[in-house]
Amino acid sequence: MSGTITIPTDLEAKLVARAEVLGMSKEQYARDVLERDLGGPTIRELFAPVREEIRASGTSDEELLGLIEAAVNEVREKYRAQ
Repeated sequence: MSGTITIPTDLEAKLVARAEVLGMSKEQYARDVLERDLGGPTIRELFAPVREEIRASGTSDEELLGLIEAAVNEVREKYRAQ
């Protein structure tokens, strides 16, 4: 696919500068950035199975927040004890 996008001058300057540091053309650097960003699943996609399990379990948002807070507190206590 080929296309053209318009980007602000200040953003283009950053694009050119970073590409030069890496010894790339600005087009190649832009492709690499897009591939990195679009190459993997989103956070939403990664956590979709977890969300579905939570939904199926009947756990309320308040219960879930309580479980998360308890886990965070447990980890904090372990680090404080070290």
